[in-house]
Amino acid sequence: MTNKELIEFMKRYGAWQIHSEAIAFYRILEKLKATTGLKTIVELGIDRGGTLKLWSSLLKPGDLIAGVDITLERFRQDLTKMECDCKLVTGDSQQLNTLNMVKNTLGQRQVDFLFIDANHGRGVFTDYKLYSPLVRKGGIIAFHDITPIASPRELFESLPEQQYKFEGKDFGGERSVGIGYIFKGSIT
Repeated sequence: MTNKELIEFMKRYGAWQIHSEAIAFYRILEKLKATTGLKTIVELGIDRGGTLKLWSSLLKPGDLIAGVDITLERFRQDLTKMECDCKLVTGDSQQLNTLNMVKNTLGQRQVDFLFIDANHGRGVFTDYKLYSPLVRKGGIIAFHDITPIASPRELFESLPEQQYKFEGKDFGGERSVGIGYIFKGSIT
């Protein structure tokens, strides 16, 4: 998709991410798909499902995207219109029973891309501790809201892997939220 098509896609499906950040990150995922593969995605904190829908556009039939949220009351996507298999897990991402439901959903698959956008307090450390072992070496672990919120930023900056980030401005040009990511196992 072109940048313009991606922006229209995000508007149509209600992706809350700042467009410049989401587009830049989408391009990184396209490169991952072309090089080492992108077949399995887990997103923690799906809200209305806009970014879940965006990430799923990179997948094909037989691939899997799993979304986790404490409630699905706000989820607005039609799963029958996704090319890949889409599984939703309702539960607190920091609880072991939710982690076990995600593991059952994955079966033997390793995760190629983990997007952490659920708890924005100290719980982000728990999300990372529980779900990062599911990601294959060379896979991507990404964190949303690394700019304005202390806990995601603190966790991101503490990781030993080489760090990358995008910081774009919101529609009013005032706020940057940031997407930070690492390639698992790429120690600096």
